[in-house]
Amino acid sequence: MLGSGNIAAGAPNLLHYGGYAGLITSACAFYTAATAVINSTSQREILPLGKPLDSEKAGTLSATGGSSGRPAGLRDEALG
Repeated sequence: MLGSGNIAAGAPNLLHYGGYAGLITSACAFYTAATAVINSTSQREILPLGKPLDSEKAGTLSATGGSSGRPAGLRDEALG
C-alpha cells in the first residue's frame, strides 16, 4: 500500500491506510513472537495464540510438545 501510495500521487489516503496496516501488522508480529517466547519458557500457556487455520494439519502445527501437554521447547531437565 505504501508503494502504491507513493506511485499514485493523487491518492494521499493510500499512504495513511498503508501506515495503519503496517502498524497493525507489526503489533500482530510482536504479539506472536512474545507469545512464542513466553509460552515456551513457562510450564503452562500464558498468552493464547489460537488454533491453526487449517485444522486438518493441526497435529503438525501444534504448540504442545507431544502428549505431555506442555508447551514446545520445555525440556524435562528444566522441570527438575
